[in-house]
Amino acid sequence: MSDSAEDRYLPTARAAKHMTVATSTMLTWRRQHRGPKPIRLSSNRVVYDRLELDRWMRERTTFERQPMAAETPATTATGRP
Repeated sequence: MSDSAEDRYLPTARAAKHMTVATSTMLTWRRQHRGPKPIRLSSNRVVYDRLELDRWMRERTTFERQPMAAETPATTATGRP
């Protein structure tokens, strides 16, 4: 593999690190056909495309901002504002 291919296609452990999950999580997702799509190079070699990992994470990222406690309306002991 060239340097760029080595940077783009990650073995399972490096893909897990890139996604900040445990390697066991990646293995579970693969067994359950969940998570980012793996690329099987041989019977015992699997890699992940870094672009696919980033796309998969982006699709599952929410940017909804939750209001902070100071921004929520005050309530009384009855639960009413």
